[in-house]
Amino acid sequence: MDWWTLARERGVTVEVLGKEGGHAGTDETAAVIAVRPDLVREGAYREVEIVVYSRGFRAYPLHGTVINYSEKEGGVVFSRERAEEYMERVVALIEEEVRAFLKRARELLGRKPES
Repeated sequence: MDWWTLARERGVTVEVLGKEGGHAGTDETAAVIAVRPDLVREGAYREVEIVVYSRGFRAYPLHGTVINYSEKEGGVVFSRERAEEYMERVVALIEEEVRAFLKRARELLGRKPES
C-alpha cells in the first residue's frame, strides 16, 4: 500500500499539512517527525534542494534532495503536532482500506464478514 498516495487521494495531506508532499517532502518528513523526530534536522534543509519532478525529463541522480510533483507544493512543513495528526489520520485510512478489502474478499468468497 502506498500510504502517501492514499493520503493524497483522500485529501488528508492538504487538509492536515496544508500542501501535498513528495519524495522527502512535507508528507514523508511528517512521517519521520511523527515516528523518529530525532532523525529530522530542520537546520540542514534548504529550499534550493527542491526539484519539481517531470515525466518529460528525468535525470539520475536528480539535482536536489526533495522531489515535489508540482510547482505549488513548495517547501517542507516542520511541525510535530501536525505530523502526529497526519500520521494518525494516515493509519486510520490504512485500517479503513484493509478492512474494506477484507470484507469484500470475504463476500466474494461467500464467507460471513467479521466485525
